[in-house]
Amino acid sequence: MRPLTLLAACIALGAAPAAAAQVSYAGALTDASGSPLAGSYLLRFSVVGEGAGAKEPWTEQRYVKSEGGRFSAVLGSRKPLPDSALSGGYRILVEAPPGTGWVVSAAG
Repeated sequence: MRPLTLLAACIALGAAPAAAAQVSYAGALTDASGSPLAGSYLLRFSVVGEGAGAKEPWTEQRYVKSEGGRFSAVLGSRKPLPDSALSGGYRILVEAPPGTGWVVSAAG
């Protein structure tokens, strides 16, 4: 009976999903005149691989809370971020919806 229990435990461990890849992003959000924005804003995040085998970028739209023009997001926490998106180097692109006039930049 003991070998069967050990086998079941090994199968259960092997079937457990691996921890999903996540990347933290901190940015700044201003209006067209450079004034910091405060509130909830819809942004589009993309992770673009830079390696030779880079595939389609991972993308996700989400609302972020901006306080004093600063916001942060954990990419991959809602929509899984494939490991392949992060292998071989990558860039994170963040865009505001067209026509809003919002300016997004990496926090520095």
